[in-house]
Amino acid sequence: MYVSKNLGPFSKKWALAIIIAFIVQFSYGQGVLEGRIQDETGGDLAFANVLLLKATDSSFVKGTITEENGRFLLENVTKNTYLLTVSMVGFETIFTERIDFEGTSKTLLPPILRSEGLELDEVVVTSKRNLYVQKIDRMVINVASSILSTGSTALQILERSPGVQVDRQNSSISLIGKSGVVIMINN
Repeated sequence: MYVSKNLGPFSKKWALAIIIAFIVQFSYGQGVLEGRIQDETGGDLAFANVLLLKATDSSFVKGTITEENGRFLLENVTKNTYLLTVSMVGFETIFTERIDFEGTSKTLLPPILRSEGLELDEVVVTSKRNLYVQKIDRMVINVASSILSTGSTALQILERSPGVQVDRQNSSISLIGKSGVVIMINN
């Protein structure tokens, strides 16, 4: 039986042309979405969150953060209908209108973020001393920080302190097993 090496219309050249056509089709099926994010005064917003969502179900597709000049770039975006959501701390989160993306490069009009306008009335800074402070040469017990110290004597407070052992029979106090402890009140 004789098989011809000529495959007719499906020669090597045609096979190569078909492969190149598929590659070109897939490369044109993806594109770039780019744009710039601005605030209400027209200033560029750096480091804003930009998310690309499918318009049908709002599922996440891609995300990025704007550069220092407010520009963003979303690469390898396939042909579809999308929504763009932009958010940043101190600004209202916005959703753009539907974007019909055809799979080529597209520059979007700059979405404008409005300030949330939240202002604090006042800020109150409070501090609380730790009940126990371990220093190099001593352990300090801040009696004022203890709820249990109300109505207690100094000896009762020492008995409740960690690492302190009070032996009332021998009239001795030891700290972490070491005797000869000196107790100072108000330093």
